[in-house]
Amino acid sequence: MGERRTIAFPFIVSEKVEETWSKIKADEYFDWVNEQQWEGMESLASTFFETLGDLLTDQGTYEEWIPV
Repeated sequence: MGERRTIAFPFIVSEKVEETWSKIKADEYFDWVNEQQWEGMESLASTFFETLGDLLTDQGTYEEWIPV
């Protein structure tokens, strides 16, 4: 396995992700989700965005897909 890099998303993107995540957690539809499940979903989302950032950076398209 290769070395894992952490990609720092532009502030505006991370801010929007945080806003959206807060809205999802506040939605009554998700009242049945317990804290352990939230932690799992947060981990999944974090890994997804790290991987997306890695892929976009590796392909040289990071700036094209996510405006800085």
